[in-house]
Amino acid sequence: MKRGVFDTLKRGFDDNLANWPLIAIRIAQMVLVFAMVIGGMLAMLVPLLLSVGIRVASLHSPESFESAMEALLHNPLLFIWLGVGLFVLIGLLIAIGAFVEAGCARVYVDAERAAGPAVNGLRARFHLFNMQRFLAGATSGWWPVFWMYNLIWSLAALILLVPLAITAVLMFLTRNNQPLMIVFGVGGLLLVIVLAIPLAIVTGMWSNRAVMQWTIDRAGTGAAISASWRAISHDLPRHLGVAACMLVIAFAASSVAGSFGFFAAFAQAAGRDNAFVPLAMMPLRFFSQIVSIACSAAVTSWYAASFAALTVESPR
Repeated sequence: MKRGVFDTLKRGFDDNLANWPLIAIRIAQMVLVFAMVIGGMLAMLVPLLLSVGIRVASLHSPESFESAMEALLHNPLLFIWLGVGLFVLIGLLIAIGAFVEAGCARVYVDAERAAGPAVNGLRARFHLFNMQRFLAGATSGWWPVFWMYNLIWSLAALILLVPLAITAVLMFLTRNNQPLMIVFGVGGLLLVIVLAIPLAIVTGMWSNRAVMQWTIDRAGTGAAISASWRAISHDLPRHLGVAACMLVIAFAASSVAGSFGFFAAFAQAAGRDNAFVPLAMMPLRFFSQIVSIACSAAVTSWYAASFAALTVESPR
């Protein structure tokens, strides 16, 4: 008899806590990603602006901003530079994410196997983390995981492009009828938003299962993607139940982490006439960001460990 959703979540929780250094690795990944995004955008935008004689300090009015945009539009090569830079940056971010996911998957799967099928037991039975095991999984699996993410999420993006394309066509055909064009535009946007939420949940399940599937089978990328989709289709209630529970937990954790920032913003608004208040609230805002990153890393790791439990129990 297969384990229920809550038993699966409990095993994922124990696996996650027993191998808690993986949470620290995810936190380091998030900090690195943030630094790379900021540094990458500066590296792309600053040379781009300086090449056409634009200084950020001079953009102090709508007229100066408009003239800056005109200068940029007359240099299409600059947009090619920006596009190439974004392509490289996004590729590096996905590669880093794939490296971390592959290493974590190796540890979670090995821990799940070592713990055995017993429902009850000490949490310590899941403890298998060491840096050598993590790096072995990361170095051998980052390339397949990289392509799994690209293929699965690209397919999801293509699905979203269908209603967007239909909306664009309808808006073009009704361009002479402004009210009707607005109706089609707003309706199409709402449809995309409504479709994007369940699509993101399904795609997240699929990509997580595919990573665990590859970690167990060590087959090709396409084989892991196909096998993971079949496994989800045959056991949809449990996969969907785990994903739904983790979504609720993620929302609750985000609310708790965000409450510190809300309190700081409220205090700052209440004391807006006091120049000392914003300075006094800075530690609380900083603490809020740390808690938010830690919660996000912990929930993401719990989700991955739960899918490791599902995959090891039912590899097909």
